[in-house]
Amino acid sequence: SFKEKVYTVKNFEFKNIENGLSPTASSIKNVRIFGPRADMDKLSSADLYAVADLSGKTAGEYTVAVRIYSKKFNTVWQLGTYNVVVTIK
Repeated sequence: SFKEKVYTVKNFEFKNIENGLSPTASSIKNVRIFGPRADMDKLSSADLYAVADLSGKTAGEYTVAVRIYSKKFNTVWQLGTYNVVVTIK
């Protein structure tokens, strides 16, 4: 059986960031995650992270699409699409 839960994602991984630049992002609220009930019962928001591709981005503020993954369970996935505001300095 499967289960859906809502989390706040606070962990980020930034890909393709130019050398010397430092990206930051705030949390993403109301992220819907779906997966097997047994895994969802053990999953916490600390197990989740968002990946943002910053290809071609320079210093500034951008709204970028992210994909949500779990460090602990590869059997869960996001429902819907999510964006985050990234500040690059």
